[in-house]
Amino acid sequence: MTPTYLFFSGLGLHEFPGNILDPFNKIYFADNFLTDNLKPDTFILVRGALELDLTNNSITRLSSGVFKIMTDLRILTLRNNLIYEIKNDTFDGLSLLTHL
Repeated sequence: MTPTYLFFSGLGLHEFPGNILDPFNKIYFADNFLTDNLKPDTFILVRGALELDLTNNSITRLSSGVFKIMTDLRILTLRNNLIYEIKNDTFDGLSLLTHL
């Protein structure tokens, strides 16, 4: 599979765009202003992604099952957020995840 990249880093976005279509397998959404509005359907249009980078956003909590739809995800980067709450089932369904 040829890697396909989607770069939304540093664009000052406050929410994940709802008009993206697969088959992007590496998604970079670092240096934006995502907050706690991440829901289980947030990533439905990019559910086949292998890598998701959410570095340097404004995420403080991760809701239940927020990444559940992303069953192919192998790398999830959440560096430099102020996360203080992670629900028990936040990472359910991510059996292929190797890097967090």
